[in-house]
Amino acid sequence: MVWVLAVAVLGVQAADFTIGSASGDVQAGKAKDTLAAVAVGAAFKGATVLQTGPDGQVAASIDEKNGFRLHPDTRLKADIGGKASRVTLEKGAVTSTLDAWPAGKAYEVATPAGKVVARGTTFTVAYVLGPDGQRVATVDVAQGEVEFVTPEGSVPSLAANAGMTLSRTVGQESTMLTVTAKDAPLTLVLGDRHRITVAAGSTVRVAVPLRYIDRFVAVAVDSGSATVGSQALSAGSQPVYVAGAAVIPNADASALMAAVQAESSAFAQSQLPGLTDEQRTALLEAQRLGAQAIVAAVTDAGVLERKPLLPFVPGDRLFATPLSPSGTP
Repeated sequence: MVWVLAVAVLGVQAADFTIGSASGDVQAGKAKDTLAAVAVGAAFKGATVLQTGPDGQVAASIDEKNGFRLHPDTRLKADIGGKASRVTLEKGAVTSTLDAWPAGKAYEVATPAGKVVARGTTFTVAYVLGPDGQRVATVDVAQGEVEFVTPEGSVPSLAANAGMTLSRTVGQESTMLTVTAKDAPLTLVLGDRHRITVAAGSTVRVAVPLRYIDRFVAVAVDSGSATVGSQALSAGSQPVYVAGAAVIPNADASALMAAVQAESSAFAQSQLPGLTDEQRTALLEAQRLGAQAIVAAVTDAGVLERKPLLPFVPGDRLFATPLSPSGTP
């Protein structure tokens, strides 16, 4: 009897997380096709899929002071334990509470729009796939500090009572980012080089031509204001090219913004399910024309010398990945 009890206790201790509370439709399993109803006290080890229905909520305890909570209509994979812990959010929202997270261990919430890297904090991440294929993440920080990272760059710091929404439309040649700073300003760093500070309550669009990300991006302010170095940008002003912490003078980036919007949007829509072959073919042709327009925009503006269009298919290439001389990753 004592030996059996000892084994049971060790089994609980070895679990990566346990279910502290659950209500409504809550399921868990090792994969989507093995999901089953969850009971309070259930313990899980290794990567586990958790899912809540429209009326479901569930709180998972990693230990006495750390855990996460799924909001209704959420699906994620929790891989807790080891040196790094990752929650991969497929849809919905999750609140992570890390009141005593061990020093030296990583914790992140990943979404298709980007990932949140936590530094001992309480924060909520929500994710949704937009109707045109855009990947939209919202982050709200209650305490502590987090970093938001995308393949194109990052927001190095979101502190307590700050928040942001980021919409990421991914093409083959470019990415369009739409970023809203909620109750505090934030700084975007693109290509590990270009810095844009977005004022609280403001929304900016950043056009990222992946082929040239190490040289420049383009920025337009949709509402509120932003700054690049010492230069203030406001809603209604023409889009500008940004290199590092400076605006490239005398170069209107309107054509590049339009080209990136066309290229990234067409490709993102072509990846949506349910399209006919004709629809997908038309979208990919629009994407190809948008890619050509990107090159034309930057050369016509005099930002780059005119060169022949080279093949380039980065997909979700990390911005730090070097390009070959032909322009391919």
